[in-house]
Amino acid sequence: MQLNTKQQFAFNQIMNGANTFISGPGGVGKSVLVGKIRDLCSDSTIFLAPTGIAAQNIKGATIHSTFRLRLGYLSPQQRNNVNEKVKELFSDDSITRIVIDEISMVRADTFMAIDIALRKAKRKNKPFGGLQVIVVGDFFQLSPVLNTKSTEGEYFLKEFDSPFAFDTDAWREAGFQTIELDEVMRQSDAVFINALNSIRTRDDNFEASLAFLNEQGMSKEEMDDDTLFLCSTNREADTVNKHNYDDIMGEERVYVGKKKGPFKDLPVPECLSLKVGCKVLICANALDGSYYNGQTGHVEKMFNDSIMIQLESGEHITVKEFKWTEYEYFSGGEGGVGIKPVADYQQFPLRLGYACTVHKSQGLSLSQAALYTGNGFFAHGQGYVAFSRLRTLAGLYVIKEISRKDIIVDRRVTEFYANNKFANLMNM
Repeated sequence: MQLNTKQQFAFNQIMNGANTFISGPGGVGKSVLVGKIRDLCSDSTIFLAPTGIAAQNIKGATIHSTFRLRLGYLSPQQRNNVNEKVKELFSDDSITRIVIDEISMVRADTFMAIDIALRKAKRKNKPFGGLQVIVVGDFFQLSPVLNTKSTEGEYFLKEFDSPFAFDTDAWREAGFQTIELDEVMRQSDAVFINALNSIRTRDDNFEASLAFLNEQGMSKEEMDDDTLFLCSTNREADTVNKHNYDDIMGEERVYVGKKKGPFKDLPVPECLSLKVGCKVLICANALDGSYYNGQTGHVEKMFNDSIMIQLESGEHITVKEFKWTEYEYFSGGEGGVGIKPVADYQQFPLRLGYACTVHKSQGLSLSQAALYTGNGFFAHGQGYVAFSRLRTLAGLYVIKEISRKDIIVDRRVTEFYANNKFANLMNM
């Protein structure tokens, strides 16, 4: 796995042992860097993420399962009540480093709980018990879930200034070195890249950039039938998928997924209904490299153990059942940290491919997509994530003009990056 110059610099800094924050816009290779750390340091490093799908992407475990945390707001008392299994996991020196991916979606109370658990497990009153912590992600992208109108939300906001991990004592005391990668590899068009960067941060030029992207997306005379709709809500995506699917005549076939153990975050439907001719979105990377996550195509033939698909490129592939696995870490003694499967899910790696939500598209690279906002984007970073899934302007379609109010950027994130720019080692 070859790293570019800035990725290699970041990797070298991490190997020097400092707590490090790896940031940067979409498509700069943050996941490639995580993969390099995993390849070379997996015997002493655990890899964590806030969701099951994100954990599967880095071949790690979820934060909540590793630290035995309940879902929902964690009160100070709950954060201080550390599970004995957690203490056992970190009781020896097998684990020296923790990598947390998708840090933008890790809520402040969860981040504090990790710090407290490690201090108690390691019996050291140092940030994260003295372990090296690498946090990876872009706070300008999708944010943690917090219902500010709920009772839990009211308690949360009495304690924290925002839902983000950087607004915690744990973050401040960790003294993270910041390395912001900026060599975009998903897109190659400098004009497109500059427009994306502008709406990512909602800078002084963002309205002109948004107008440019709207014009590019709405000026095309005809949209390809293979275009995936990116929707702001599940309801909109479900409506588009159902409308198109119901229009297809022919016999329906239902494939039922198989769960083993408490598999929680299903990447594809447990009951997958398909017809010949329906459009599908591929949701995994083939082990033999024949297909990858984010490709779309149409079902040609269906069998008990395989499905034949014609990709939008015209290539014909055969897809078999795919197995996703959820893992749990354990103390490996002399052999280093261990990881074991605790649940798996087997199903064809497909879902209807007429539409999906922007949230589910995070991490995808798409050759073409149509942005369909319905009543508008409603979350911080949602507009940027939608636009930045596209590899080229030629593949961008905009169904309804996206307004300036749809580009939502949390003030605390803007302030954080402005205050943090002097800690960015790439600026030195």
